[in-house]
Amino acid sequence: RGDDSDYYDGLMAFVAVWNATLSTAEIADLYNSGTPLEYADTLQTNMVSFWALDEESGTRYDSHGTNNLTDHSVGFDTWTP
Repeated sequence: RGDDSDYYDGLMAFVAVWNATLSTAEIADLYNSGTPLEYADTLQTNMVSFWALDEESGTRYDSHGTNNLTDHSVGFDTWTP
């Protein structure tokens, strides 16, 4: 939210950004019944960036573009699908 009143308190295995609105069918495909998709399996049309968030610390590399993230007190946990 724009007013900084709500924060996500959970774990993320993968994060992607697209520069277009995804259709309901595309979102359903990405949801994949709750099982996260690897980069190669994601919808890459109009994708800007994809981060696997699997680096323990330091730079988090963009698998799709050039928008690498730096580590700013981001925690790390292992993902077990």
